[in-house]
Amino acid sequence: MSTAKEEAARVELQKHLGSAVREDIWRHLIEKRFVSEYVADEGTIEDVASEYRYIRDRFAAKGKSSGPSSELPPDNRSESLSEIIAHEASKIPEVQAFRKRRLRGQLQPLEEWLSWMLRRLKKERPERLDAEALQRCVQFSLDGIDYPGDHKVSKWLWLSPLRFIAEPGGAVEDLLTAARIVEDKFGPAVNLRRAVILVLTGQVWLPRIISEEHMNDEYLPLARIRLEIDPRVKPRELQEYYAKLRDRASPFRGRVKDRVMTDKHLQLAAFFVRVEPPWAEALKQWNDEHPEWEYPNTRAGQSNFSRDLKSAYERVTGRHTNEIRQEQGFGKLKESFKREFMDDGKLESVAEKLAEIAVRGRL
Repeated sequence: MSTAKEEAARVELQKHLGSAVREDIWRHLIEKRFVSEYVADEGTIEDVASEYRYIRDRFAAKGKSSGPSSELPPDNRSESLSEIIAHEASKIPEVQAFRKRRLRGQLQPLEEWLSWMLRRLKKERPERLDAEALQRCVQFSLDGIDYPGDHKVSKWLWLSPLRFIAEPGGAVEDLLTAARIVEDKFGPAVNLRRAVILVLTGQVWLPRIISEEHMNDEYLPLARIRLEIDPRVKPRELQEYYAKLRDRASPFRGRVKDRVMTDKHLQLAAFFVRVEPPWAEALKQWNDEHPEWEYPNTRAGQSNFSRDLKSAYERVTGRHTNEIRQEQGFGKLKESFKREFMDDGKLESVAEKLAEIAVRGRL
């Protein structure tokens, strides 16, 4: 439950931004302790606003989204290998030195590794972040979340790499040094993230398959699935896992049937974005370019051509044709408003913003 001070901070942030604060980003700011630092006078409202803008601008792009990683858990052999690697890592001098000096010989619980990192980063945060300071600082990123305990943290943490910046000579630099040695020795199965967790907790997680889904809700066929696979996974096991994953991540998701298409319809799909109504003119151009797939220049022929053209585009892209036509109309109207504002003496950058506002007011 939000405290009165947090609510006051939210109001202050809203005034600073000049717009309403999104609930999901606000929760992220609380989880990452930006709000608590501001309330405790350890940070400024600009620090909070800067993080807010970063998240908003990074993930507000239309139609792009990612999901948390899925995995095929370790089998008994992988679990045995994990124990062996954890034991071998404990013999590395740099790991031993870090645990003795920075952890006082006490390993962190698995679910608290990230909290430990955030506490140290808070203490070792550089005072300035200009170019000179960044050259001196320790910087690294941890990509992808594939650890059981990681799924309990904010969803924002699996939407982007975690970036760490700290003053040199501290616990974060010592941890990075030890983790990179572990990564070099046991990679690629033990990447930098798993190495960091191993050094801190004494545990390593070796799932046999890790999958990540990356969606584009505007152009559904641009969705991608990335797989990290243990070579010991049997082909049939991989096939079964991928079949379930593919069904869940199917890019069309019921909007448009994903059927095999003929060469004619593939050419129609590409042709659609090059032409605009009236269809009589587009039909003539199509017949000139593709006499082997000629449509009769009659009312029925034009109707069939228009139908096939739209259907082909939708089946290839997963987008409804009214969406692209609406965007084209939006662009033309915006350009018209922009010219009018520039004719009135407005700077181009100002005219661009005014035209955006004017068009959205019409839609």
